[in-house]
Amino acid sequence: MSGDYGHSKQWQEFFGPRPDSEPSEGYRAFKPCGPGAVSTLDLVPSSPHKPGYEISYFQSWTVRYLGSELIAILCPGAGLIVFIEGRNLDELRDRMRERRISAIYEYAAATHGPLDPKSPVVTTLRVEMSNDLDAVHQWQNP
Repeated sequence: MSGDYGHSKQWQEFFGPRPDSEPSEGYRAFKPCGPGAVSTLDLVPSSPHKPGYEISYFQSWTVRYLGSELIAILCPGAGLIVFIEGRNLDELRDRMRERRISAIYEYAAATHGPLDPKSPVVTTLRVEMSNDLDAVHQWQNP
């Protein structure tokens, strides 16, 4: 992926580069941003052999969660359900509600090594295509 995504240098200086890889200062579960600073949420897998995704902030979506270990993003217009599993994901969930996250990074122990048990960690990013609107509706209205 290119870091500039076709945006002008002035745009890049104002908003910063798009996150197409993990931060250089070590693992972190997500990259926060200000409201309206980016138009997509990037899902960055732990392996270059797994697909990454961009989810547009310009669509309707719902954030559902189970404690601080599981978050689901329901995107009925795109027919997607994104499952984010990990630990200590409360801040990630809160920032997602406000659309103040530019990227979420999946953790791999072999690459990143051990982490502080209190740190937020995304262990699994899973995207499922759901053309079954009944399944999406069940998630929205349990």
